[in-house]
Amino acid sequence: MRGIGAGTRIFDLLDRTPAIQPGEGAVLDPARSGPLRFENITFSYPTRSGVNVLEDFNLEVNVGENVAIVYVPPPHFQTGCFMGH
Repeated sequence: MRGIGAGTRIFDLLDRTPAIQPGEGAVLDPARSGPLRFENITFSYPTRSGVNVLEDFNLEVNVGENVAIVYVPPPHFQTGCFMGH
């Protein structure tokens, strides 16, 4: 039955309306280039406000790089960062 519940959850997520619609948001100057830098980021999920998933996190992404930040749920409590081209 867990598989059915997981499948239902996936379809619920696919049917969500995004908070920021495609094509909306800030317009960036196309002449702007260079790395994207995050400095001293702290993040926690609203449902676990006392538990920081990221704390003093720093990341620099250069032009042309792809990055994925992946959360691994309990009991491991690890957050990883994958950088590739």
